[in-house]
Amino acid sequence: MNKIGVAMLACILSVSAQAETITVAVANNFFQPMKTLVAQYNKSHDVTINISTGSTGQLAAQIMNGAPFDLFFAADQVRPKMLADKAFADAPTTYVRGVLVLWSPQKDLVDDNGKVLSSDGYQHIAVADPKLAPYGLAAQQAMQYYKVYQTVEPKIVFSKGVGAAYQFVDSGNAELGFLALSQVFLNGEVKSGSYWMVPQESYAPIMQDAVVIKSSQHSAAAKAFLDYILSSDGQTITHQFGYLPASASS
Repeated sequence: MNKIGVAMLACILSVSAQAETITVAVANNFFQPMKTLVAQYNKSHDVTINISTGSTGQLAAQIMNGAPFDLFFAADQVRPKMLADKAFADAPTTYVRGVLVLWSPQKDLVDDNGKVLSSDGYQHIAVADPKLAPYGLAAQQAMQYYKVYQTVEPKIVFSKGVGAAYQFVDSGNAELGFLALSQVFLNGEVKSGSYWMVPQESYAPIMQDAVVIKSSQHSAAAKAFLDYILSSDGQTITHQFGYLPASASS
């Protein structure tokens, strides 16, 4: 083969060897686990994965408005089903079940039974907007279940998503807040502060679904990454962040 042919072949091989890039839209609660999952996946797969995060409602709206996402990891099942029904996405797959927690960075503020909600021990409580964020809806359901919503309501500081709710609490603008356990949990324990693991019978199960976006130009790579998250290796990582397995239905 002459030098020109060799050069052309080298150029073709170089282009074909370039890493594929996918962009994933991730609900706020799953942002930290997603970063860990991407890092682990990249140890054995040559693919660039960009992460865009926001509330489930915001991200679903962006997808319907043409945002160039390949995968959507929601915090509920409603929006993925809606996107599939409207032909924006493939059939949904449940990837984790979320857990609601009441958390404060103050060591002794939150008790094991959530009685702090009815106390005078705080002025502000952060809650994600129930219309946009499934964890906000779960928080509202739990407060109604325990008949404390009317007491707590004047103290609620609503945020667009559970990520912003965490920031309100972490910055001291609210003494406590309803969050996803994954935001304050790592390797089997809550990282700091005080917390109440909200009993699961008090809110509808937070089954979190993912979908591959139909307009994706990289659907094979997107499906492969989703399969990894559903695998035993992926589920081990999500469990480390406090999620229940995708198969958990009760």
